[in-house]
Amino acid sequence: MKKLSNFGMATLILQTIATFGLNWLYFLIYYRLEKFAFLTNNKENVEESYLYLFFKKNVKALSIISICFYFLFLYFVAMIMLLSVDENFFNIINFSLFEFVLNNTFYSILLAVGLFIVITYSYKIVIKNVYNTIYKNNNEYFNNYNDIDFIIFVVLSIISLGWLYILYLFTLGIYEFYLFMINKFINKSKYNFSTFGIISIFLIIFTDIVVLYYIIEFRFYINPISVYLLLLFLLNPLLNYGLYEIKMSLFLDYQF
Repeated sequence: MKKLSNFGMATLILQTIATFGLNWLYFLIYYRLEKFAFLTNNKENVEESYLYLFFKKNVKALSIISICFYFLFLYFVAMIMLLSVDENFFNIINFSLFEFVLNNTFYSILLAVGLFIVITYSYKIVIKNVYNTIYKNNNEYFNNYNDIDFIIFVVLSIISLGWLYILYLFTLGIYEFYLFMINKFINKSKYNFSTFGIISIFLIIFTDIVVLYYIIEFRFYINPISVYLLLLFLLNPLLNYGLYEIKMSLFLDYQF
């Protein structure tokens, strides 16, 4: 793995301190998902099955750990979803949580598998459209994108009531910002933002302004923990840059 830039190292240290090390848990949970999305965007892998790319392609120690953490996270989310829709939610929380977990383990696993399919495939589609936008802006041909990918993206955006498209915009803005930083600090070259990338960055800035206004306007009614979490939300796109450098260095060098 290549050495991080000074800015990347600084953001990594600050994020680790600000999150009490939980950023590394996030890294482990999503590392293989992001590696899978990266692999599916390479034309050399176009004939490989998604299961092979996720579970076998370049899988070594870090990927195995990440796959385990990813499934544990999905299982935890599935269990919370089942608990939240139960009409005896408060009684279960107070008196029979352990029994509820035991009785719903099988259903949680089934739901986790469903979440795995939906989230993994949707994220792959989002990243593919992000890459396509970036490549087109630089007059380069993205050789693993076609009309079917665009149609699937539109359909999934409609089914999700636009949330997938919002995720695409936020992801595009963050990726373009990170690529700008990589070109500035590592490659020492100029980076041209795409039109959608600029719009996405302004959308992120606007969201940050709204959240900051909320914190200032209602500061007397918000507890310190909520303020801390909101400020962390504002700063995370910047602080997460160090982890992005690590992931891209691993992805491109194939050091797992």
